[in-house]
Amino acid sequence: MTSEKIKNNIKQLTVKITVTHSESNKEIGTGVIVFGNSSYYILTSYHCIFGKNDNTEITINDIAIEKDFSLNEYTLSLTNIITFKKNLVLLKFTTNKDLNITKCIYLPKAIEDKTYYLRGYPKILKGQAHNFEAQCNDNDISDIDFRMTIQNLNAESSGEETINYIQGLSGSGIFFEENNNLYLTGLTNSIIGQGGAFGSINCIKLIDLYLSEIPITDYHSIDDLSKKLKDINKSVSEDMCAKYEEENNDYYENLDRKNRNLYHESEVTNKNFQTIKNYLEGQNVYSELQFYDNTFEKKILDLIDNIIEDITHDYEKHIDTKKEGKDNLKEIRTYVQTVIEKEFNFIKDDTYLVSKIRNYIVNAWLLNCNLDFKLDEG
Repeated sequence: MTSEKIKNNIKQLTVKITVTHSESNKEIGTGVIVFGNSSYYILTSYHCIFGKNDNTEITINDIAIEKDFSLNEYTLSLTNIITFKKNLVLLKFTTNKDLNITKCIYLPKAIEDKTYYLRGYPKILKGQAHNFEAQCNDNDISDIDFRMTIQNLNAESSGEETINYIQGLSGSGIFFEENNNLYLTGLTNSIIGQGGAFGSINCIKLIDLYLSEIPITDYHSIDDLSKKLKDINKSVSEDMCAKYEEENNDYYENLDRKNRNLYHESEVTNKNFQTIKNYLEGQNVYSELQFYDNTFEKKILDLIDNIIEDITHDYEKHIDTKKEGKDNLKEIRTYVQTVIEKEFNFIKDDTYLVSKIRNYIVNAWLLNCNLDFKLDEG
């Protein structure tokens, strides 16, 4: 998905919220359209609705919603206000017809090393919409908070400058894209100031929403994730495998040497292709599982280090026959699968995900390690 496409999708999902606290006090914030199984909501930060003074007398009659012009065919009517521990608010609404706009996947926590996209209505632009890019520099400040640095705002930014940007941006969604999916990880909430500098913003995680009984997310079960990944992996083509071979010649040579010691000459090319295909499919599974379980990445990296060390010690030795080498590889796959099922409880009953992560680890070793199953010619 291109940057332009990402921003256009976020544009449709983003709304301007104006809350009237009194005749002389109107506050502007931002919200994100989210989907339930049979309902629509606008998700925003608590203070965007109830203000700094926690004006709990606010009702739906005090709230005005301004949507993107591309949604002019839809009429949005607020019906209810749902709060979550004074962190998040859902504004439930109905429409004159079903919304036909991009849906996103909702995560309980931010992921580092991603380019994030925000859209909101900052005070400095007099309430006009604007796009921002940001980086996550601390995804785990507390159970409910994480920290972002918005592009063009740095540690030298003045308090007044940052406040003018952030006011009205509160409640805006924190999005990133992966595998042509749009992910929402939290909402902009407040400025972080240290020693007179205001270089970062505090954001709210969606953990309270994620744990609620309101069915917001696109998938709740590992079965749904598995089905989704099967569709994604259908796109792993012969051309993609050939491109990997071209761009990773050293890895391909490692694989080719191993397979020539295990298989007949006529089988080697196809075995190489299948290994690369399974590796690329495993990469997709690895990437998605990071978002489903936030502990997965660290645990799998530690696990790979331990497994590779064990494989190196037990199996990188001379073999008497090709059959012995194939049996060794089979033992490796069985061993890796057993470890995965033990360490990752949330996928152990899904044979597809387990097999893909197993193949990812084993095939990464076949590609990356420059040692061989050595056929003993003596």
